[in-house]
Amino acid sequence: MLFRSTKVGASMKFGAVKVSLNLTNSDNSGTTNNSTLVMADMGFGSGLSGNVSFATNKANDTWMRLAVNKKLNKGTSVYAGYTATDYDGATADFSVVGAGMTVKF
Repeated sequence: MLFRSTKVGASMKFGAVKVSLNLTNSDNSGTTNNSTLVMADMGFGSGLSGNVSFATNKANDTWMRLAVNKKLNKGTSVYAGYTATDYDGATADFSVVGAGMTVKF
């Protein structure tokens, strides 16, 4: 059984926005998949930040995310986001809305 995976990425700041690009290629015993992810992060001040992401793969499936994060103090933050997935094949498309909190001790 052969499994090989390669991931290459880079990021660059454009003023307040940090843009990242990730390219992934995997081969699992002859089944290959390639994917591309473009992501942008931006701080809005006062511990508030946002993220926009877009990805696609070999099957022309696409994925998009919009998220916000608010740091409340040194160890606590709250977040919310929306994700939409568009499958090019027989799988049904779907969207998800979520929210949560992180507490570090």
